[in-house]
Amino acid sequence: MILVSAVAINGKGEVAGTVIMDSASGGPRFRAFKWSEAGGFNFFPGPGTISFHGTGLDDDGNVVGFTEGSVREGFIWNEARGLRPLDIRLPELNFLGIRAGRVFGNAVIQGQAVPYRLDIASDRFEQLQALSKVGGGVLDVNDLGEGVGYDGEVNYGFGGTSDAVIWDKAGTRTVVFSCSGEYDCFARLKAINSNGVAVGSVATDGWPPAAFRWSRSTGVEYLGSRRHCCLTDVADVTDDGSILASNHLGGGIIFRQSGAVTFIWPPSTHRSVEPRAMNQQGQVVGMVF
Repeated sequence: MILVSAVAINGKGEVAGTVIMDSASGGPRFRAFKWSEAGGFNFFPGPGTISFHGTGLDDDGNVVGFTEGSVREGFIWNEARGLRPLDIRLPELNFLGIRAGRVFGNAVIQGQAVPYRLDIASDRFEQLQALSKVGGGVLDVNDLGEGVGYDGEVNYGFGGTSDAVIWDKAGTRTVVFSCSGEYDCFARLKAINSNGVAVGSVATDGWPPAAFRWSRSTGVEYLGSRRHCCLTDVADVTDDGSILASNHLGGGIIFRQSGAVTFIWPPSTHRSVEPRAMNQQGQVVGMVF
C-alpha cells in the first residue's frame, strides 16, 4: 500500500475507503477496503485487474462503491454475502452512499447524470428529481431518506455557478442556497444528519469557501464570516449537531453543539490533515499529507 484514503466510519468504529497499491504488488491499482480494530484490513476484490473504490459504509457493515473498468458500475459488499453488483452505471461524480437499507448516488440514464435512491431489500430503483443544470449530484444521505448535494458545475475562475440542494423523502429537489445571478459562485451541501440539519459551503468571487449550517427551521447560518471565515470546507455533521470541518491552517475542527471547539492537527511527520467523516461517538477518519 502506498496511500490509504478513508472516507466513511460507522457507529461500530469500522472504516471504509480505498487504497492505492504499489504497482509491484500485481492486481488492481485501486482496492476497496473495510477496516476494524479487531480484524484489521479486509481488501476486495481479490486477484484481477478491475479497480474497486469504496465510498460508503453503514452500521450493518455494508460497503458500497464503484468499479473502474470500461464503465463505472456500483457494488455492495459485506463479509457474509461477498460482492454484489448494483447494475448501476456511474457518471464522473462517483459518490455512492448507504444508510438504513438504501443506496444513494448518481447514475447515468440516457446520457444524463441522475440522482437516485435504491432500496436494497426490494431492488426498487427510484429516480430523484433531476438536476436543472449541467453537473452536480448527491453527496450525502441520512436515515430519513433525504439526500443533499449541489446542482451545477463547479468550475472556479470561469464564471460557473452551482446551487446547494436537498432532496426530500419523496425525491423532490429544493434549492437551499442559490447562486443565481452571481459570477463564480459555488454552493453545495456536503452532509446531513438524521434530524435534517445539513452543512455545506459557498465560495464567491475568488474568496475562500465559507462554511454554513442549514435546517428547515433556521435556514442558512454561517459558521463565521462569509468573507473571512477560518474554515475552508465542511465534511460531516452528527445527529447531536457536532460539525466536522477543515481550517485554512491545514488542520481539522470539530464544533460541538455546546459551543466547545476541538482542533485536529497533523502529526509532526506530516503537513496537513483532511477530515472526511465522523461517527456518533466522535471518531474521525480522513487523510494526512
